[in-house]
Amino acid sequence: MCKNTSQLKFCTCIDTPEGTPDPKDTYVWVLSRLVGLKKEHLIGRVMGPTQDLGNGITAETIAQLLNDGNCFDFDYTPSKDDTLSISIRSGSYQYFTLIFRGQQWEEGNNPSFISIKEQIAKGTLEIIQ
Repeated sequence: MCKNTSQLKFCTCIDTPEGTPDPKDTYVWVLSRLVGLKKEHLIGRVMGPTQDLGNGITAETIAQLLNDGNCFDFDYTPSKDDTLSISIRSGSYQYFTLIFRGQQWEEGNNPSFISIKEQIAKGTLEIIQ
């Protein structure tokens, strides 16, 4: 069960019978660890991030909550270059990514096309009223 942490819950519990959250109007997150970089370089274009997903969920707010303490419902100690992506599909796909650097979370990401990542956990982000 998810623990109440400040204003938001980073919850790994999935409440749908299929085991995946309904992406429409649901805030979802993925926590990943950088394990290496590819040598080849791909050329492409990445959809740009936003800074505000609505309901008070901004890159700045989430970084501040994470820097104030562990907001996850499992034991987790961040490592250098860990990333946390938060997204919502509400009409169109929107997301932002935070990265752990210099002993704190900040807005940013590892290089998109050459990063080799390992997923640590994923789940839904719930707003506590």
